[in-house]
Amino acid sequence: MNAAAAPSHKGKRTTLRSCFLAARLMIPWSLVGLLVWSDRPYALDLLSHFLLHAAGMLFVIALALLALRRWRSGANLVLVALILTTGWRLAATAPTGGLAHPGTTIRLVEFNMHGERARHDNEAITWLRDQDPDLVVLIEPPFGLLNDYPFLREKYPYTVEPAAGLMWEVMLLSRFPAEVQPIAEYSEETKFSFAARRSLIVRPPNASPFLLSAMHPPSPRTAETWRKSLEGAELNAGLFRAWRDKTSMPIVVAGDFNSTPVGRVHQTFARISGLKRSSPLLGGGTWPSRVPAAFALPIDCVWTSSEWTVNTIQVGPRFRSDHRPIVAELELPPPPKQPPSESTPREPLGGSVR
Repeated sequence: MNAAAAPSHKGKRTTLRSCFLAARLMIPWSLVGLLVWSDRPYALDLLSHFLLHAAGMLFVIALALLALRRWRSGANLVLVALILTTGWRLAATAPTGGLAHPGTTIRLVEFNMHGERARHDNEAITWLRDQDPDLVVLIEPPFGLLNDYPFLREKYPYTVEPAAGLMWEVMLLSRFPAEVQPIAEYSEETKFSFAARRSLIVRPPNASPFLLSAMHPPSPRTAETWRKSLEGAELNAGLFRAWRDKTSMPIVVAGDFNSTPVGRVHQTFARISGLKRSSPLLGGGTWPSRVPAAFALPIDCVWTSSEWTVNTIQVGPRFRSDHRPIVAELELPPPPKQPPSESTPREPLGGSVR
């Protein structure tokens, strides 16, 4: 009787051991799913912004375990780290690396200046001038910045400048001809009204006109501001989608999104707008500026429609702001050639002379 019961107890222990091993393998993968692919709540969404940091630490721990010949545990951590890194890369495409394309190259600088902290930050303005961008998107610029630095107004005659008392803190500068283009009826003046009421149609030479806009969702310091960021991302993404469906015009959106590529704000905006975000896997962090870019969070970004090629995205140096600027090299293909009319070959440019 006892001899017959012994194999039964041994089988139960084997089953329990197998279940325990399966649980050990599944729990990390379940956490990966919660952090990367689910509509996660506020706390988990904040943790998701540090996925690359977690992946780096897991790789180090895995190497230590493998050195101690803990093969199963080390391999499991390596797999978790790889899936975290892959999830990040799938959420944001890599720049092409500066490959040449037959199009018009446009240089764009985006910078959250952090308001009065950047007042008379001559080093930042000198750096901006030396970059010689075609387009500049400034988030939270000091009030009256163009009066403090008149050369900016001369260099960029087409501007959208915040007025005193308004809630939107975005400045757009273009050296190309541009005009303000409301893309939706939006009568209320809020932090989210900028894209609807003050986007720019930019007309560069030898390229198709495109829509330039900016966004700055609130910082997710509390669950309430996080929900407002999600609402704003959903609202503006819908506006850009509707404008593109209506006009088929290329779109560029830049700004401080307060979200990494795996954050819910990012994913919500990407899913609804149909735009794509390009980001380097490492070294593209912009906040906080007091830590190296390799360890900072990439929350400043540029979104583009499918016509654009993003050659490079580089992170600038540290200034007084708690953000670092980014410099993007974008390429837009030439406009499609219009078929000549029947009378064109018979008439000189400008019409016939009689």
